[in-house]
Amino acid sequence: MEVEREIPEIHYHLARYFRYAGDPVEEVKAIRSTINYLEASAPLNKKRMEIMIDSYNRFGESLWRNKEYLDAEDKYQKAKNMIEVAQDRRIFGKKKEFGKVYENLGDIYYYIDRNLETSLDLYRKAEENFYNSHDLDYKIGYIDYMYSRYEEALLRFSRVIDDVSANENTIFSLANTLYQRDDYFSAQGYYLHLLDILETKRNNIPFLRIQENPEHRAIIEYILKTYNNLGVTLKKLSDRTGDKEKNSKALVNLTFSSENFDILARDPETLSRGLTKNLAFLNQRGILYPASDFELQIYNRIPKDLKVRRF
Repeated sequence: MEVEREIPEIHYHLARYFRYAGDPVEEVKAIRSTINYLEASAPLNKKRMEIMIDSYNRFGESLWRNKEYLDAEDKYQKAKNMIEVAQDRRIFGKKKEFGKVYENLGDIYYYIDRNLETSLDLYRKAEENFYNSHDLDYKIGYIDYMYSRYEEALLRFSRVIDDVSANENTIFSLANTLYQRDDYFSAQGYYLHLLDILETKRNNIPFLRIQENPEHRAIIEYILKTYNNLGVTLKKLSDRTGDKEKNSKALVNLTFSSENFDILARDPETLSRGLTKNLAFLNQRGILYPASDFELQIYNRIPKDLKVRRF
């Protein structure tokens, strides 16, 4: 820079350095300078086009982290437009780095606009550009699940769980998908596996503080949902096989779900129970006092990604 400040590559590599160094303010300054100097040097050669695309993408990621979603979308769109023009002109072929741009833009529609079909189109474009990840597989699986495309969702969640077998969100989502496909035996196994993980986590907490600690509350919510879904699954198996023991186990698991719901619903001062009836209670009553108009219900909603704790 002391010799020639207007060389775009200098600012581009500085921006990369500042990201690794954890200095987001300087990173954005360097990205802005990169884009400005590249625009001034147009027309761009192939290498500088790649730098411009990556700079727009990095700028978008920085804006995303600051929750400036409209501006982030604008930068991702600029990167996407450059990619598509260059590919149409056969300047570039498919590249993994370009796929990340499509995933980032897809995340705007997935998380912010909640336009799942548009996000799915962009995620598929990411895959066409040879980009793949556990997160991407999971998000595509979530979209398929939401549109009742359970076979496709099952394939996606199965791919994720092969590599991240202890991820709670994937196990729950896979179990729910199997349940929706009437594969109750397999769903039972995954719900039991998840309960082992969750109960171990809870037992490792010396003092449960659900009012003060969101993580503690999230674990209890997860446990009650899983016990309910396991209970309903066991009831379905009992009806299918005539195994009365499974019917009894279904009621036991629904009771465990209700007990965990009570932990969340009790007034922290008076310890009195709330008036709200939880899903497990309704399911239990439906088993004990069958009515023609009542269908057993699982917690059907699944987590939106691999990391979210409450859903």
